[in-house]
Amino acid sequence: MSNGPLFGGLRWANEEKSIDYSQNYVEIANGSNPSAANIVNPDPLGFGGPLFVFNDETFDFASLDDDYLTAKAEVDYSPSKGTLFYLSYNRGIKSGGYNAPLDITDFLDGNPETGGPEEMQFGKETLHAYEFGVKHQLNSTTRVNGAVYYYDYDDYQAFRLEGLTTFVFNTDASVSGAELEITSNPIDNLDLLLGVSYVDNNVEDAYQLPNGDLVDRRAVVTPEWNINGLARYGWQLADGELAAQIDFVYMSDHYFQLKNSPVGEQSGYTLFNARVSYTSDDGKWEFAGFVDNLLDKEYRVMAFDLAGGPEAGGFGMVENYYGKPRWWGLSATYNFE
Repeated sequence: MSNGPLFGGLRWANEEKSIDYSQNYVEIANGSNPSAANIVNPDPLGFGGPLFVFNDETFDFASLDDDYLTAKAEVDYSPSKGTLFYLSYNRGIKSGGYNAPLDITDFLDGNPETGGPEEMQFGKETLHAYEFGVKHQLNSTTRVNGAVYYYDYDDYQAFRLEGLTTFVFNTDASVSGAELEITSNPIDNLDLLLGVSYVDNNVEDAYQLPNGDLVDRRAVVTPEWNINGLARYGWQLADGELAAQIDFVYMSDHYFQLKNSPVGEQSGYTLFNARVSYTSDDGKWEFAGFVDNLLDKEYRVMAFDLAGGPEAGGFGMVENYYGKPRWWGLSATYNFE
């Protein structure tokens, strides 16, 4: 039994930022060549200049001057050979910045429910991360790693899309979860891997209902369950190695936007991939064939909820981005080293 070392560190930094942003409505003529677009009228609506200007001369919060302190502390403990327990704390910082929305009018319409010029700026995000884990050599063929964690976010930087107005804003959030990974070589030339993770998260005051109430929501693209696995078998063939591999990943239901609307929810799905490769004895040549999304599963990787009518800043539609369908290929690789 041995007591492990204690690790720790601190880092300080200062960051200054400023922005000079303006929004104009102009008239553009494309002519016969769309790439040669040019402005034919700089003020077709008669505003007499930019619709909105955001800089140090117009707003006293158009600049940032922040101090950042990050920290790390970890203690390890090994009760026996092949087993390690650890407890860690990390303080992380994500710097603040500025929004540059495609359409600023929601900030200028006098309606506090759609925001104001102060939302052009977002502050720094501070993360306090606590983790307890174990790495254990179960036997001569199998290793198990596991961890539980809790992340506490102060001024979490969340992203919101309302009509054409996109912006980052600060709120508080928390994430807790657990992870388990098992790797094994039960027989010669066979590699197995299985990973399971569970995540529970909450973003406070993430979305404003039509009646003005602020409600909590789940973070985007953060499924509650994520499971992955891999099996690979190799054998000698003509002074080289032939290997066959199949792997999979499962993601449970998750959302693509903080409003957590039904049209922005992706139901759980599983993807399978397969690969066969041949590597020469000296390791310089590799020939491979692969099939991604083996079962040709249809799934989305992103969606923008624009389903509301024009009066609500929407377009009566949902913009969906789909993952690639069944996809196969061949490759040949040569290593010059």
